[in-house]
Amino acid sequence: MDAPPPFRLVIFDLDGTLADTGADIAAAMTRVLDALGLPAPPAAEIIHGVGWGAEVLSRKVLAPADRGRAGEVLGRFRADYREHLVVETRLYPGMPALLDALRAAGVATAVATNKPGELTRELLRQLGVLASFDHVLGPEGVERKKPAPDPIEALCRRCGVPPAATAMVGDMETDIDAARAAGVTAVLLTYSNFWRGDDLAARADVVLDSVEALRSYLLPGSGAQPAR
Repeated sequence: MDAPPPFRLVIFDLDGTLADTGADIAAAMTRVLDALGLPAPPAAEIIHGVGWGAEVLSRKVLAPADRGRAGEVLGRFRADYREHLVVETRLYPGMPALLDALRAAGVATAVATNKPGELTRELLRQLGVLASFDHVLGPEGVERKKPAPDPIEALCRRCGVPPAATAMVGDMETDIDAARAAGVTAVLLTYSNFWRGDDLAARADVVLDSVEALRSYLLPGSGAQPAR
């Protein structure tokens, strides 16, 4: 590489950042709602509710009159999704090579997600990249989940890297707001089909439109130029 890596720690979101998980999440939720005789929103609407955790998603997909059944939906969704983690789910093209390159450059890598940690580790294991991360942190490992800064602060402590040398890479407001609150560089990816607020780009430090651009930014001289 032409320049040393600008970061010593890179923290990734999971859904819509490392992997396209939307189809499997939507399919699991649709099966559950159908089995309960409840109307299922379109898959795109279900996907747009992802990012704040399954508890929030289980309320978002229900009509107001049915929200008293959110707990039932949540329990069934968790069981169904666990059995169908990696059917359509795939890592975004170029992501395994980026993770390998970061580790080869001596950059620590971690995952901060609002998906349960155990489920996240199993998903990453099935995708073949669990060993690419020094730490995987779900919401059960901190007092407050994203968009609070707690997961990022915890990972900085575990890796022994200060916020100034850390980047948080994500695609949603929970990621960008958590990064800003933790004082790390907020990197927004725009290639996923998960929901992003219209003003989100203005809140990020860097906006990138591909894994290739992300690689160029994180490892200067190794890929395409970033979008911004």
